[in-house]
Amino acid sequence: MKDRKAISVITGISIMIIIYILLYVGIVVLLKQKINSTNLLAYFIFSLIVGVIAGLYIFFKLMPAFYCFIAGIIIGFYEMYRMFLNGMDGWADLTGFISMIVYIIFGFAIGIVAQLIRFFYNKSSQKRGIR
Repeated sequence: MKDRKAISVITGISIMIIIYILLYVGIVVLLKQKINSTNLLAYFIFSLIVGVIAGLYIFFKLMPAFYCFIAGIIIGFYEMYRMFLNGMDGWADLTGFISMIVYIIFGFAIGIVAQLIRFFYNKSSQKRGIR
């Protein structure tokens, strides 16, 4: 139990730090925008929420949901950076950030669906004596 708790905390904190750094680099380095303390706090809260979700997936051994969530994060940041680099006449920052959030939400939702499918499959296979 302690190992699982430690692994989930380390995973959550690691993902939180990575997401915070990726957001900071995307906004400050790629878009060359100045940010204030309110923006830093918003980045921290967003990365904290994502890190907590990922840590809870690990803690409760919801691996299909975790992998789908991580895939959503990776695809979301890829799309955000792609939109930042393409420009889009001043709308790149807004559309990039919104697309990142949409992909993360899709990863979360698809992960929950994948986990439910796995749960019901395991439940039905136990009833039939398969496994």
